[in-house]
Parts: sequence; structure tokens; C-alpha cells
Amino acid sequence: MSDKKGGIIFYSFFIIATILIVCLIIFYYGLKDDAEDNTPLAQVDMARLAEEYKDKIKGLLPTYKNAIENINQEQLKELRAQLLALKMPSEFKDLHVELILLLDKLEQNYSSEEAQNKLEEIISKYNWLKQTQ
Repeated sequence: MSDKKGGIIFYSFFIIATILIVCLIIFYYGLKDDAEDNTPLAQVDMARLAEEYKDKIKGLLPTYKNAIENINQEQLKELRAQLLALKMPSEFKDLHVELILLLDKLEQNYSSEEAQNKLEEIISKYNWLKQTQ
């Protein structure tokens, strides 16, 4: 009887060891295949992104000024959607936030004169925006 128990234990150990070895081989080759997958990630051309952002902001500036002069809730919502849809480099995040916050103030009954002064202050911080005036 003890020979049967010993045989069962031996075969059980052998089967478990074989399963473990097969799993380790599958796992190893799975990792190896992942490591060999050298597909490059999409690279973002930051200089191009910055130029595109500048161009789009310059294009929106006349609409922005018009929204300040003639405060219209629909136009403010449209302008906000256009601004939020822009992709920007991190160097312009402060400008972007300032423009969005100015729209918030306009929606909350900020006067046109105050808004115009704030926009002029924002424009003065960025030389490339002065060229659109």
C-alpha cells in the first residue's frame, strides 16, 4: 500500500512540475514577444503643435474681441468650445487658462471694459499675440 502512495505522490509531483515548466515556458516566450514588439509610439512634434496653437489662437482673437464687445451667451459658449477643442503644448497652458477664465467672467456679468482690459493684459504677455492687432 505504501508503494501505491509513493507512486501516486511521485506522479502527482511529476504532473505538477510538468505543468509549471510548461506555464513558465509560455510566460517567458509571451514576455519575449512583447519585448520584441518595437512599434514606435506616435511622436508629437512640439514645435509644430506650438505653431498650430498660435495660429488657431490668432484666428480666434477677433471672435474673442467681438464676444467682449457684444456679450452674447451663445457666442461665449461657442468660443469656449473652440478653445477647449484646441490641443496645446504645455508652454501655453497659462494663456489657455486665462482665456477660458475670462470667458467665465464674461458669462458672470463681467463688464466689457474690464474684459477688454484683461484681454489687453493677456495679449501684452505674449509678443506673438501683439502681431495680430
